[in-house]
Formats: sequence, structure tokens, C-alpha cells
Amino acid sequence: MIDTQIMFGIPLGTCTVPQYICDQIKLLPSMSQYDNVHPDMFNVLKDHSEIRRELTSLFSTWINSIQGNDTTWAMTTSWITDNSDGRSMGMHNHTNAMYSAVLYFGKYDDNHPQLRLYNPFQMSTQQTMHVASPAVNPFNNASYLAPIGEGIMIMFPSFLFHEHQSFEPTSNRQSFACNFFPKGVIGMGDSTLDTNWLQYDEKQ
Repeated sequence: MIDTQIMFGIPLGTCTVPQYICDQIKLLPSMSQYDNVHPDMFNVLKDHSEIRRELTSLFSTWINSIQGNDTTWAMTTSWITDNSDGRSMGMHNHTNAMYSAVLYFGKYDDNHPQLRLYNPFQMSTQQTMHVASPAVNPFNNASYLAPIGEGIMIMFPSFLFHEHQSFEPTSNRQSFACNFFPKGVIGMGDSTLDTNWLQYDEKQ
């Protein structure tokens, strides 16, 4: 008998965000995913510290339970995207961040496509050779469809490429997204980083 073990699991977290947070986010400015907008649109929670704090707390509780530590996390960029014409969202990932999150705060029709996240191991092997298999399992699946629905927040490593397909628009598809980065003293030994060292306005 041969046992198979999962060596390196890639986590994706899901939770339900309280309705009052969704209601507050609905009041904030949004942008089309193809707009060239002012940088402030990527810091939409700048003046909404309570929402930022609560969402960061949800994320921190999840990721620290996986990592087995008490790392302090900060939300960096945050933005709201709307899609009223049904165009697809191109494949991309997020750099200069460790984890990302998407919160679906509105109503979604059945034809609104789910976010598809791509298996980085499959993407790297397909560049050289790929053997397709009809028996899909967590070891050979090429992608994962994340759940969508009002109040659902999904959290995943920022390096994962993701996209959603085009759809026939019957209503505006809106979502909130953000990135997270650890703060304080992280790492150890010669790989230690104190994020306070990076303050750009400290006196030399």
C-alpha cells in the first residue's frame, strides 16, 4: 500500500462578514476595473478605521490559526470594483503583499461568475509538459472556483493568479478587495525585519 501525503497546502479562507459592514461598504466610492483612477481609490478605507480594523481582525484570526503564531497584520491597499457591462476580469495577481481578500458585499445573480484561482504548480508544469486527467483531485486540479454571495469574504495568498469570466449583465457586480502585510518584528536571525525600520519620514 502506498500512502499519499499533502506536502505543501495552499490555504484559502472563507468567512461571512456581518451585514452592517457590507452596508457601510456599499456607501463608499467604487471604480470600474478598467479605469485609470486616482491613487486614493486604492485606499478606500483610509477614513474608515473601524471597518479596516474589523476586516483585518477577521483575516488575522484565520491566518494566525494556520501559521500557529500571533503575527500582527496591516491592511495596505483597499478598493471597490464595479462591473456593470459584464466584461471579464483579466488574469492577475497582487505583488508587494502577502495575502489578499475579496469581500462580496452586494447582491449577485446566478449568472455572476465565481472568482477562479489558478494552481501555481500546474501553471509551472504546463509551460513544459502537461498530461490531462479526467480524475480531478486537489493534486492535479488546474484551478479553483471560490464561493460568491452577499457577505462572503475569501482570503488567499497574493501570489495566486486569479480572474473571472465575462457574463451577461443583469445587475452591477461589485466587490471590495484588499491586501495584507505583516507588521512589527517578523522573521529571525539574519532574516529579521522590523517594519518600523522602513518608515520613510524618520530622521537620519
